[in-house]
Amino acid sequence: MRRGLFIAFVAIMSAACSGNSGPRFDKTDVENINRLIDELKTAFNAKDSAKAAALYSTTGVVMPPNKPIMRGRQFVEQYYKDRFAEGASDLELTAPDVSGSGALAYASGDYRLNFVSGDGKVGAGRMEITDAVVPSKVAIQLDFAAPIEARNVTAFTLAPAAGATNVTWDMSGPSNYLTKVMGVFVSMDSMIGKDFEAGLANLKAAAEK
Repeated sequence: MRRGLFIAFVAIMSAACSGNSGPRFDKTDVENINRLIDELKTAFNAKDSAKAAALYSTTGVVMPPNKPIMRGRQFVEQYYKDRFAEGASDLELTAPDVSGSGALAYASGDYRLNFVSGDGKVGAGRMEITDAVVPSKVAIQLDFAAPIEARNVTAFTLAPAAGATNVTWDMSGPSNYLTKVMGVFVSMDSMIGKDFEAGLANLKAAAEK
């Protein structure tokens, strides 16, 4: 099972109010966003990629793990097809925080889903956000059950730097005997360093859109 934090940004389409104030975010918008979230859960758990993609705008964006951003409804649909093919199911999604201003809104909350691969390429385990300090840090507890049992903590630390943001991604945990033996012959950096680099590159690309 995977568990984590999600943040979704939503463009609100509504008629402009009189004067220059523009559209106003209100209770109706909150209800509509929650309805969309419920519809996404239903489509996901029915493994209906077309219905899930139809809930996005024509320029909607998804961020597959360690892969380039996918933009456009047809690519969003492909993203869900890939997720289902990899064994994703049983999505639980809650958004206790829905807010906005004008034509832009956001929803944030928790998600859980089962992720079991039938081809053996994806391990088994769970992840849980244990600490979030806005806007400087997110810490995640990673518990792996397969192919090797392990318990680690990973953290994203953000720091302002000359008109940009430096992001540090680290992972730490205890080393058992097998891990220590492997470390003699194989560098951990060579094993997972490229995944960290790809993830940070995707994050940078998303932030600069």
